[in-house]
Amino acid sequence: MFDWFSPEKAMSIQAASIFNKFSNKNTTPYIPSIVFEIQKQLEDPNCSLLEVTKSIKKDPVLSLNLMRIANLRNLGKDVITKLDHALSAIGLKRTAEFLLLIALGGFKFHSKIYTKSKFWEESLVAGMIAEKVATDLNLAVSGDLAFISASLCNIGKLAGCIYVPEQIDAIYKETQTMPHLPNWTSAEQSLDAIDHRILGEIAASLWGFPGYILESIQHHHDIPAASRWGKSPATLNDVVIFSNQLSHWIRLDPCRIDKKVLNESSKLLGLNESQLLKFANSCMPFRVLAQEQVREM
Repeated sequence: MFDWFSPEKAMSIQAASIFNKFSNKNTTPYIPSIVFEIQKQLEDPNCSLLEVTKSIKKDPVLSLNLMRIANLRNLGKDVITKLDHALSAIGLKRTAEFLLLIALGGFKFHSKIYTKSKFWEESLVAGMIAEKVATDLNLAVSGDLAFISASLCNIGKLAGCIYVPEQIDAIYKETQTMPHLPNWTSAEQSLDAIDHRILGEIAASLWGFPGYILESIQHHHDIPAASRWGKSPATLNDVVIFSNQLSHWIRLDPCRIDKKVLNESSKLLGLNESQLLKFANSCMPFRVLAQEQVREM
């Protein structure tokens, strides 16, 4: 790691303390420079679709994966086969975040049981659910932001697979152990492991996540207050909280659900039990779609 690069400065005291204890922190993977070059280009309000398309085309793998993401979010419509069409579908405003998501998909996992495919299947399912929630329930929440935030809210698990892979494997194994089958946070607590939300804060600092993603990382397990039901509009974080829990249902891994969080977040979104069941059934195709996407990563 470069001497001048001090991501700890952007971390809380707790996160910085944990990060500085990692013996392998000098092997931190980095986002390709072309992603930051394009992010800089997108900061110019006068940049055009053509200019951004030319820049992304310099990296064929990035171009291909951007089209895959665009098609994943373009269900029921014509297949996108051109990069400029993919950018139009995604929108220049959010291209930088989607490029960041794609770049993270190339990172190598050092864990052996909790694999890269498991992580990204969970993440993409959560992202697709979140976008559907934002659009189908007519919320004042951007579908783009919902997809990105829900897809990355558990990025701490990816960071864990890089820095403490044995710990992540132990947590995942615990969630699959009969008869208790605890959810992830309960397994972390029982094993006295590092909270994946703290690992997520470390990841956000290392890889330059925008603030709204960091907020989703820190709060995606919060229980919405009952006092808000029908009184305050659902926020981006509310959508992420709900989608993160429902993703376990869609992936046929119900023991991973925190039932209290799912129930309270459902009520905040105005979904009763029958409406929740109907909505969950409409999301079931996302499991296979995510699996197909991950096979191509």
